[in-house]
Amino acid sequence: MNLLQTDTALIEDILRGTIESQYYNTLTLGNTILILGQKSFLSFLPRLEQIPEATLYYLGEALPPHYTHIPTHTRLNALSQLNTAVDSIISIDNDVNHDFSNWVSSVYPHLNPNGQIILSRPSQAFFTHFDDVAAGMATLTQTFHYQSIPHHFFYLDNPWLIEVASNPFVLEKTLSWATTDLAFSNFLFFIESTLVQRLPARLCNRLLLILTPHERTHTTDEPIYLTDLSIPVTPDIMAKTITLPMDEWRNQLSEHLAYARNLILFYQLISAIPSQHDIDVSPYLTADALQAVEQVLIRQQMQSVTEHVLHTWHEQGNIAEALTFDGIPLATCFDHDLIQALLSNYGAFGE
Repeated sequence: MNLLQTDTALIEDILRGTIESQYYNTLTLGNTILILGQKSFLSFLPRLEQIPEATLYYLGEALPPHYTHIPTHTRLNALSQLNTAVDSIISIDNDVNHDFSNWVSSVYPHLNPNGQIILSRPSQAFFTHFDDVAAGMATLTQTFHYQSIPHHFFYLDNPWLIEVASNPFVLEKTLSWATTDLAFSNFLFFIESTLVQRLPARLCNRLLLILTPHERTHTTDEPIYLTDLSIPVTPDIMAKTITLPMDEWRNQLSEHLAYARNLILFYQLISAIPSQHDIDVSPYLTADALQAVEQVLIRQQMQSVTEHVLHTWHEQGNIAEALTFDGIPLATCFDHDLIQALLSNYGAFGE
C-alpha cells in the first residue's frame, strides 16, 4: 500500500467530514427522519445525537457494531414498510444521479408537505448527467424550492488551488492541519460557508442539495455572482457574493487571520489568484490583519531571494572556478549543510 496515497485519502476524508458535519449541524431536521444508506446514517450521526427525541427510520445495511451511542431507530428492509410521512429524507452518496427524477418520485410520497429532502453527492457525479443544478431540477415531475450548496473547495486535486505553490506538496501540508487543528478547521468552514457556496458548483468537490416542496415552478434564492472567473474581483462583486454584511465578514475574517496557520492559508490563496484579477485585499481586512498579511508578503519575498541565492551561488564566475577541481564542480557538495544553516539562521521563516 502506498503510504503517501493513504495519507492523502485520509486528509481528503477529514477535510470533507469537517466541512459537511458543520453544514449538517445547521440543518433543522424535524421530529421524524428517514435515513437512506449506511453512509448517510454515519455522516449525520453527530447531528442525530443532538436531537435524541427524534423518531428515526433507517433503510440500509446493518450499522457497524463498533459504533457506540447509535440513536434508537427503526430499521426498514424496504421503503414500502414506511407507513408515516417524515420531516426529512437524508441521502448521502447514494447513486441517484442517473435516475434523479425517478428517485425523487419514489421518496416524495413519504415526505411531509413542509418537509425536506437532503442530498449530498460528488459534484462531478452530478454534473456528468446535468449541465447545472437547474437542469437536474427541471427533470422532476414535482416542484420544489431548492437550495444548492457547493462545498469542499479545499480538496487536493482542485485545479484552482494547484497554483498555490510550485511545490505540489505545499497545499497538502497546509490542508493537513485540519486533521488536528480546530481553529484551522473553523477557518476553512468560514471560507466555505460565507464565500464558496456562492461560487460556481463545478469549482467544488461536493454538492449539497436541499429540496422543499413548492406549489410553483422550481425556484432558488441562492444567487451566484462569480460565474465569470476571468473578470476582476471588485469590492462591489464581493459584497454581493459573500453571505454576510461586508463589515461583519471583514471583522470575522480578520479574527481568523490572527491565528498563524489561517494567515498562511489566506496568503497562499491570494497568491494563487490569477494575475488578471489584480485583487486588492485591503477592503476586506482590518488594519491589523492587513499589516499581518503584508508582513507575510515581505517574508515570502525575503525567502524567495534567499532561496535564489542558495541555488545559484556556486554559478558565480569566481566561486565556480575556485570550487572546480580537475574539471569537476564541487560546489554542489556543500548545498545540503549550507542551505540548512542559512535557512535556520537567516531564512525569513527561520527561528
